[in-house]
Amino acid sequence: MNLAKILLIAAFLKGAPLYAEILFENSTEDSTAKWAAASGPITDVLIATLEDRDVLENEMREKGYRIGRTKILAEKKIALSDSPGVYRFVRPATSPYVSYFYGAHNFQYWFMADSKVLFSSRSDKVTVLSSGRHGMKDIVVSNFSAAGRYWQEIKYAYGKDGYTAVSCRAYEAAKPEKRFACTHEFR
Repeated sequence: MNLAKILLIAAFLKGAPLYAEILFENSTEDSTAKWAAASGPITDVLIATLEDRDVLENEMREKGYRIGRTKILAEKKIALSDSPGVYRFVRPATSPYVSYFYGAHNFQYWFMADSKVLFSSRSDKVTVLSSGRHGMKDIVVSNFSAAGRYWQEIKYAYGKDGYTAVSCRAYEAAKPEKRFACTHEFR
């Protein structure tokens, strides 16, 4: 067995992402203090995609915030593609805090090309990898189960239908070598 295979097996057993180099990573608790506020048009596009916008509007009203005036989303330009263009990661700003965008320990986020949403999810952590398909980088969505104390990571790759799940792994947080069946259903 060569050294590369041994290192790959060691990384697997430690629970490190096996996929490729990490280009960008963000988690629920990460600060957006030094990020740019998402522009009004970007915020409008994303708010329009929400199924229960009234819940967000009620929270905003209760806190004295106004959609379009209060900068509730933050953005960071990222290298999501090998192609030229403006690619951004948008998530709720950490200040002001709007609970609508958060779960018990996860957060809502979007990957965008100009003003088009390429991928959207909620998770504890999201990672952009150097690997990819069709000129777009792979994305890994990671969720932690506090009750079960395990991580589940779902890898998404870009194809003709946009980003779709291509693989999954679940492992115990304290013992990454202890694996579980993934709960994600592939179509």
